[in-house]
Amino acid sequence: MTHSTMETFLENLLETKNKDTITYIMELYKVNKLERISKLIPVDKYNKLLLFLNKEIQHKSEDKKSENKQINESFQNKRLCHAEVRKENAIEININNLIRINKNNLLCIKKESSYTSEIINHKERIIGKCKEDKKYNTIDLNVNDPYFEKKLHNLVNDNQVLIIQGETGTGKTTLVPLALMNYFNKIIITQPRRLAAVSVCNRVRQLLLNKFMHNEEVNAQNIQIQDNYANNYMHEFKEKVNRAVGYKVRFDDQSHAHNKITYCTDGILVQNYNVDYDLLIIDEAHERSLNIDLLLSLYKYFDKKIKLIIMSATIDLSKFIEYFKLETVVNLIKESFSVDTFYLRSKSEDYLNDIEGLIVTLIDNFGKSKINNESKLNNEIASPNKSTSKLISETIKNKLRNSLNVLVFLPGKEEIFTLKERFINYEYFYILHGDMKIEEMNKIYEEKNIKIILSTNIAETSITIQDLDVVVDSGYHNQMYNKNINVRMNQLVRNRITKSMAQQRKGRVGRVKDGLLFRMYSKEEFESLQEYNTPEILISNINSVILKVLSLGINIYSFNFIEDIKREEINKSLISLVNLDLVKNDKITHLGRKVNYLPLEIELGRMFLEAYKYNNELEVTILVSLLSSGSFKLTHYNKKGDFVSMIISFKEWMNNKFSINYLERKDLNKRSFLLSKNIFFQLKKNLLLRSNEDYLSLVRILMIVYNKNICKRIENYYINIYTGIICYIHPNSIEIDSKYVIYDEIIKTKKVYMKNVGELPDEIVNELGL
Repeated sequence: MTHSTMETFLENLLETKNKDTITYIMELYKVNKLERISKLIPVDKYNKLLLFLNKEIQHKSEDKKSENKQINESFQNKRLCHAEVRKENAIEININNLIRINKNNLLCIKKESSYTSEIINHKERIIGKCKEDKKYNTIDLNVNDPYFEKKLHNLVNDNQVLIIQGETGTGKTTLVPLALMNYFNKIIITQPRRLAAVSVCNRVRQLLLNKFMHNEEVNAQNIQIQDNYANNYMHEFKEKVNRAVGYKVRFDDQSHAHNKITYCTDGILVQNYNVDYDLLIIDEAHERSLNIDLLLSLYKYFDKKIKLIIMSATIDLSKFIEYFKLETVVNLIKESFSVDTFYLRSKSEDYLNDIEGLIVTLIDNFGKSKINNESKLNNEIASPNKSTSKLISETIKNKLRNSLNVLVFLPGKEEIFTLKERFINYEYFYILHGDMKIEEMNKIYEEKNIKIILSTNIAETSITIQDLDVVVDSGYHNQMYNKNINVRMNQLVRNRITKSMAQQRKGRVGRVKDGLLFRMYSKEEFESLQEYNTPEILISNINSVILKVLSLGINIYSFNFIEDIKREEINKSLISLVNLDLVKNDKITHLGRKVNYLPLEIELGRMFLEAYKYNNELEVTILVSLLSSGSFKLTHYNKKGDFVSMIISFKEWMNNKFSINYLERKDLNKRSFLLSKNIFFQLKKNLLLRSNEDYLSLVRILMIVYNKNICKRIENYYINIYTGIICYIHPNSIEIDSKYVIYDEIIKTKKVYMKNVGELPDEIVNELGL
């Protein structure tokens, strides 16, 4: 059909008010033909068609809602509304139901087909583009399109920087690099977390292995990548896969010089920014971590002759489009399954109790296990009137016929262990957080009829649990604020999630089957949520970012960060770095370059290098390794405090050949000590570590970094002698009998606590004139 013929045809359609014609246009849109039409007709004709279509859909929706108004009014006394978006006509219909979560706190459910939703969202995006006259093109790509690989390559080839967005589960992390691997020599794809990088790499290896096997006419479905390969074919396939796809995370490097695709954490890439590659993919860009923002900013500054893809399901488009002056945004589409979404009728008074009660209700209705009927939560949740109870039971049972695999999002580890304790007698409860070992994490992938996973927000992105039936969203996450550079004060705050995070959590379910989503907050609370995550660079200590930029010979004041950093914040950071002898006259020093190279926080790296002056490299290396490995409670007590106790505990473990049994006998945190062991050997490599157990020498090294972290005891509390902050010794720290103490950091929760505390020797007290 020629351009002129197509124009005439469309004009005739628009002038016709015939019902069949309108239906035809809607069906035309529904099967996604408009992108092709857009290439055959002028923009004004195309926009006119879209606006007309939008108007007709709105009219139909309003007519249908009017028809249902009386039905809805008859259910006003009911406590649950159920809105269903039907696939065949994408019209929203209200139906009422009821579920009881806690006395008078009820849930509202919305059932939505992700596929139908995608069509509607696409229409709204294009119409919004017409109205706002945005200067970029939105192009839809279906991952099931037989020409997907070629189309994607053409888009990457035509754009230096490309944004790829799409609902969770569309295959951004796995399918995009696989589709492009034959067109590039080396693809680097970053992940925000170590566990995600490893699990995604293994998933891609499995997909690639299946592809190799399929090409060789081997039945891939009967053989798994974890099997011991009994024949040469399987061994050969595995070798091919490992050469093609690898990963690199801290303490675990399974990358290869010949890898076509390498998954790594963004921190690893920041540390090795000049590595050779020709396509960089920044995944989960919506998280806006320090490393993600730094990588994006460095890419723009150097303008390398490499391609950049920025990927996320919930990205702030306007920010990235403006920063990179983009012309094209790719929207990835994949047909998925429907998800029923529940909201609380009103604000939760105790969200942990509500979640516990919901889990009880799910288990009871699933029928595979029974909770004690005397449970007060069970009485409150599972005792609505008979007709309503039956309705809810049927809703759940229709969705949960063969399995009950539940993912519960909680703010942090404390809440995870609190909730798990309430179900201590049930073996099908699993935990998931960022401090876990890969082997422990892999338990969540085991096939079970019933599986309840209690997780932090680590499960929001990249880690995909395919068989999920239910997601429970607490609506909270823990966020660390550490802008106070001078006294190393961290504030752990339980915050409301953003809409972006809520959408990520929703996307964990509905991938391979229909699912349920329970949001433990009201619809009104959801609407009031912040749209996107606050960039970490605005709430965190930026010393490491500033030092990295300076190490690359860049003028920090002219450097164009993706997020505006106030000059005042840059100055504060520079003063801090000058005090550590890492920067002078806005230039990085020789010592600063050494610290920048170390895999440690800047302050700990500075301490590590200072140890050579006092011949106590062994003690300081042990100390910085333990301080880098997270929070733990010591069982060896020394009157001088935590620092000496840490060193003694590690030395004893070392003398016991790093035995796991020793850690268990001494009740020491295995995860923290095993991590500290890895850090210790990473730092120790090719170095001679001398030993000097003189405590005064150790404190002089601590004073290089912690010279403002000195507190004086006043009765049962302490006060910082420089800032006046009132604080207490953390419960995990050792109580010491000393008038003055020096600490590693303070953390603000319900109280302000000092963590990792040591006695301040009299010699230092006298030198300071205290």
